[in-house]
Parts: sequence; C-alpha cells; structure tokens
Amino acid sequence: MRSNISCAAVLSFTLAACAPASKLPQVDKSRAEAERAKQYELVIDDHVSAWKRLHNTAYPILRNNADFCGDRVGKSYSFKLISAGYFGDDLEEHALSAGISKRPYVIALPEGSSAARAGVREQDVLVAVGNWNVPEDDYYRELSEQLEEQTEDKSSLAMTFLRDGKELEVDVPLDRICDFTLVLQRKELVNAFADGKRIIFTTGIMNLLRDDDELAAVIGHEMAHNTMGHMDKRLGNAAIGFVFDLLFAGIGVNTQGAFSNAAGAAYSQDFEAEADYVGLYYMYHAGYNIDDAPTVWRRMSLGNPASIQDSIMSSHPSSPERFVALEDTIKEIREKVENGEAIAPNEGYEFNASEPEQRPDTDDTGN
Repeated sequence: MRSNISCAAVLSFTLAACAPASKLPQVDKSRAEAERAKQYELVIDDHVSAWKRLHNTAYPILRNNADFCGDRVGKSYSFKLISAGYFGDDLEEHALSAGISKRPYVIALPEGSSAARAGVREQDVLVAVGNWNVPEDDYYRELSEQLEEQTEDKSSLAMTFLRDGKELEVDVPLDRICDFTLVLQRKELVNAFADGKRIIFTTGIMNLLRDDDELAAVIGHEMAHNTMGHMDKRLGNAAIGFVFDLLFAGIGVNTQGAFSNAAGAAYSQDFEAEADYVGLYYMYHAGYNIDDAPTVWRRMSLGNPASIQDSIMSSHPSSPERFVALEDTIKEIREKVENGEAIAPNEGYEFNASEPEQRPDTDDTGN
C-alpha cells in the first residue's frame, strides 16, 4: 500500500512539473453545451445537403441511361426521403433537435422528374402509399416493401403527403431508371465504389468534388462498373485462381490465396479504364458538361501523388493516362454528335441515340 501511495505521489509531482504554463480561460459549461448542439446540427445539415446533391445529380444519369442497364432496370418515384431515424441511435435525437422530421419527408426532388411534374415538393411528409398508412416509428423495412410491392406492374403510384398541416393526394408517375441503389456513408475517407447493385459515396469525396459536373463524372464511372459487370468478372476470375490454390493445397503447398488474389486483380486497370470511357457516355446522355471531366482525375492526383506514377502493380491506370484517355473520349463523342451517329460506346452496344436532356441552370447543389 505504501509503495502504491509513493508511486502516486511521485507521478503527481512529475505531471505537475509538465503542466501548461498559461492561465487558461474557464470554459462556460452552458455555452459549451450550446456549441455542442450547434455542431451536431451542422453535421446533420451537411449530411442532408450531401444527400440532396448526390440524389439530384445521380437521378438524371440513372434515368437517361436506362437503355444501357439491361435487366437492371426498375421503376422509381424519383424523390429522396429521409427522417430522424435514418441517422441511427447515436444521432437521432440530434437530428430531431435540428428539425429533421420523425416521419419520412422529401429532401431531394430532381427538376423535371415525374414527382416534380406531379406537384410533389421538398419538405412534403409522406403519410400513405396507396391504402397503407406510414407508421411514425420503425417504418423503414415495411415502407421499402410497400413501395416495391405497389410499384410492380404499375405506371404510377398513389401517395398521400402532409403539407402545411393539410393532406395532399398525388398520383406520382414512375420513371424508368437504372436500378442501382445510392448509398452515402458518413466518412472522411475520399472514396466512391460500386458493388454490382449499389453506388456508394463517402461524404469525404462529396466535399472534394466541386460541382455537379465533377460529381456526375464519378457517378457515371461507378455506374459503368455495375453495367459492365466488373464485380462479377472479378469474382469469376478469382474463382479460377481459387482452383489453382486448391490444386496446390492438394500437394501440401499453402499458397495463402495467392492465385485467387492475383486472378481477382486481373484486368483491374482495364476495368477502370472501361468505366472511365463508358461513364463519360452516361454523363453526356444525362445532359452534363463532359468537357471538364478529365480535370477530376487531375485533381484526384493532388490527394494521391502516387497515382501520377505509371505502375503495372497498381489497380488503377495512372492519373495522366486517365486524363488523356478521357480527352480522347470527349473528342470521340463530339465527332459522333457532329456526324449524326448514335451516341453510344463502341463495341457491342445497341442504343437508341437521343439528344441529352438539358438540365436547367441552377446553383442549388445542396451545398
């Protein structure tokens, strides 16, 4: 016991000798709590704004390229819903305090979309789908099931919204779109990826991309990974490599998955280059400005200088290669427009060429 007391006394003396020399201000606890609430509010507002920007930018790409998506085509009511429960147990109360409704309400409504044309507005609270009333709590799974069930074999969906205290019944036409789910992750990591069924963005990359055209370039790239079946091809290649891992295991050699990993990484740079190429066509057909798309990869190199160096060991082409290839793709698209050709990627595509939808000029990106 004495030994412990002595050690504690020595430790206290030592730490006191290393204490700050300045006289620090006494923090007002009530003001600190008010600031804490404000910062949580900013977190919520920033995430909602990011969702609004992501959805409104992605939707024209998903809708205007449906002919490219094969059997991955679905129907959509075109707007994005959110509620306080979306933020999870750690942030739900803060979301409520920030003014986020407990019930699902419209936060993103692309201009010219079916719902916008039908009269739906941002901030409208969804209270019923057909004859099914949306519960105030724990509605997520059931709402998703109802929307999926009621959109099947229909061209429109009866919805009831609450606006300014009054119920409003709207028959919302359903848009034909590429059926890929958008996901937004609250992460500082600068990243976007696709898994065959979803297109996933982090808030980190949303903050990096300066305008809707830059965001559209990355969305088109990730969607192309899905439409071109890159995930399935990588898994198929890895499965072939796994056969060799098993063969070596049969003779007592543990390859530690070396063949699976190597085969899975095969054609990785080619897949990325193809996603750049095809994604630019998707961007064009959605009415975005493709001319500055190459600068996205130039700016990506600022945060990752290693991408500038050419390397056969890298999973992606070098950023200079991507920049030049995209410039060539822009030239290819412009020549097709000038010559009246179908505006579709070369090799193996059948597409009804049409002029891109003209997006209304707007500064409302949700930032």
